[in-house]
Amino acid sequence: MKTNFYSTLVLSALLFFSASGQAQNNSQEKPVKDFQLSLFPGLGTDGLQSSQYRYKVSLNLFSGVTGGLDGFEAGGFMNINKGNVQGAQFAGFANIINGEFSGFQGSGFMNVINGEAEGLNFAGFMNTINGDYTGIQGAGFMNVTNGSSESISMAGFMNVNRNSFAGIRLAGFMNTSGQGFQGFQSAGFMNVAKDETQGISLAGFGNVTGKTMQGIQMAGFMNIADDMQGIQAAGFLNVAKQADGIQLGFINYADTINGLPVGFLSIVKKGGLRQWEAGASDAMYANASFKIGVPLFYNIFSFGVRPEGENFFFGFGYGVGSTVYSGEKSSVLVETHSYQVESERLWHDQPTNLLSELRVLYKHDLTSQLSLFAGPVLYNHTWDAGSNANIPELSPGGWDFYSNNFHEDWNTRWWVGARAGLVLNLN
Repeated sequence: MKTNFYSTLVLSALLFFSASGQAQNNSQEKPVKDFQLSLFPGLGTDGLQSSQYRYKVSLNLFSGVTGGLDGFEAGGFMNINKGNVQGAQFAGFANIINGEFSGFQGSGFMNVINGEAEGLNFAGFMNTINGDYTGIQGAGFMNVTNGSSESISMAGFMNVNRNSFAGIRLAGFMNTSGQGFQGFQSAGFMNVAKDETQGISLAGFGNVTGKTMQGIQMAGFMNIADDMQGIQAAGFLNVAKQADGIQLGFINYADTINGLPVGFLSIVKKGGLRQWEAGASDAMYANASFKIGVPLFYNIFSFGVRPEGENFFFGFGYGVGSTVYSGEKSSVLVETHSYQVESERLWHDQPTNLLSELRVLYKHDLTSQLSLFAGPVLYNHTWDAGSNANIPELSPGGWDFYSNNFHEDWNTRWWVGARAGLVLNLN
């Protein structure tokens, strides 16, 4: 019953404002009185005439209606103002203003301003402002501004701006802007801006910008921007149509990029590097690789085989590389790569058996699509000899310059070899 009564009272106040017409009452045109005291709307020192005056001091034991405020107001439950408010308001439940606001508001549940506002607004549940806002606002659940905002906004659940926002926003769940954003955002789940974003966006799950993002996007899962200028960093995915800067993520995607994508897999649709490679080395006699990314940083996915007597070794590998020098028809590549070597069984009870490589390769272009490469390789083979007792031991190369047994069953060896092959450019 108490909840229904409160809801009815708030709804009645909002309907009262709607019925009063589209034009806002200008409280500055109303006569000023020093003081009013009300128990309920219409039941007070000025009776039904209280909405025709603005007051320097207004006290509402339960709730009251005034024509505006230029000073101080306190209400046990609700303060209702039909005009502008300047000063400080306190209410146990709600402050409702059908006009502009300047000053300080505090309420146990809600502040509603049907006009522009500047100052400090704090509510246990929600702040709602239908015009532009400048200041600091805090709400246990949500801040909603239908105009533009230049402020610090803090909410337990969500900050919503239908137009642009400039400042700092902190929300437990989400920050949204109907237009652009400038400043700093932090949300437990997601930050969303329809237009341009400038500054820093931090989110536990994702950041989404409908147009240009200038600055830094950091998210636990994903970042999405139409045009990214700066840094995107995500635990899983970065997406941009045009990327000018750095992408850091497990997977990076861009239509075009002028910068550097760094991750497990980076896909650049236009102008990126995509190559098939067939090679041979003294460790893996035959291997095939796919390279993708950009010349400055690319990912390598490989498969290699090594027949050895009655045994057949094979391995799936991954690595990264960089073009450190690029000429008209030649280039120099530096790559790091590692295979998990298997023998007959595919990952079934297979112990650690890593073949790692540091490659320095010279590549010469025969045509725009076809190239040859060759160069030295520094190898390291590290394996678990104890659990590998029933699997034939890989013994590549005969140029060991260092070998060691450590932790009883673990072995490592280093040697220098070579690698050469053919590259097919898919661009």
